[in-house]
Amino acid sequence: MTHNLRDRFTRLSLAVALVLAAMTFIPFKAQASLIQDIFNVFQGISEQEGTIEFPSEMGSGTAGVSFEYVDGWTEADITSISWTLDPFTWDVVALSLLASRGNTCPDQPNDCEFEELSLTASALDVDGIRCEDLAERYACTGFGRDASIEFRHPQSEVPEPPAAWIFSLALLALAAAVRWDRRRAA
Repeated sequence: MTHNLRDRFTRLSLAVALVLAAMTFIPFKAQASLIQDIFNVFQGISEQEGTIEFPSEMGSGTAGVSFEYVDGWTEADITSISWTLDPFTWDVVALSLLASRGNTCPDQPNDCEFEELSLTASALDVDGIRCEDLAERYACTGFGRDASIEFRHPQSEVPEPPAAWIFSLALLALAAAVRWDRRRAA
């Protein structure tokens, strides 16, 4: 009877340990951050210029997206967005973000400014036009900026092992000890 109880406990311990070990490989939103810092990379120098937060590892549409970029760009400026993140590392695999602000400059003379921002997984492009109604003429100036970018997780580079992983190792060790004890007693 005691051997049967030990055998059941060993099997249960192994089953629980295997389930817990498998859970460490399943990505949970509470376990990993979907926030990415945006860095401009130029000639070996990288400087953080913004942050983007995704509501899920894949999607389209602005619902749940938080976006801040230099010169005051925010999620309110986004006209379309779609993204794909790696479900295990949360790295940005694909991104297509288009944003605009201002009003398109009409043909009639008045002051106006219009900008468009395009952001992908590796590049940024901002183009715009600024027009002014000067006393004698209507003057428009185009401007633009493009940059190589990369996304980085704001958390530390080497995360601590999850508690479930450590707990599953402890259960495996316990199950092995019970099993060894059972074999020794036989």
